[in-house]
Amino acid sequence: MTVAPLVKVRDLHPVMVPEISAFEALSREYPWSEGMLNDSLQSGAVGVVLQSEQELVAYGLFSVVLDYGDLLNICVHRKVQQRGLGGVLLAALLEKAKHLGVLHVQLEVRQSSRIAQALYVSRGFEQQGVRRDYYRTKSGREDAFLMEKILGTADSQP
Repeated sequence: MTVAPLVKVRDLHPVMVPEISAFEALSREYPWSEGMLNDSLQSGAVGVVLQSEQELVAYGLFSVVLDYGDLLNICVHRKVQQRGLGGVLLAALLEKAKHLGVLHVQLEVRQSSRIAQALYVSRGFEQQGVRRDYYRTKSGREDAFLMEKILGTADSQP
């Protein structure tokens, strides 16, 4: 898989679920299933995809409740990780969240995922707590760090 210098940011649509599910299977040890993706979208989750030359290279999904966003999933293909695409994807997701009136975004990140944690910290997220035994691993369970970023205040809304 090659990545063109430019990626296109597109809205994630339910018709993309089979492709995203296959992409998940190539990119993660514990991928989201089509059912999980469909359930999230049917519950109102929104997201974006990054494409390079018509090829999916990353996607992200978040849910919104009132002015709170919960970043559900960010996935960058293994072959193109550590090339800045996670930052591009996160920026696109945060912009979409702001457009939808989100003032606070939270997420969980694996305790072992130092690269992802560094990305989130560099974008203004702060650790707020720990969720014990949140993620599956080959040897059992792993904690998640709960992180949050404030995008604005009620006073900053139009």
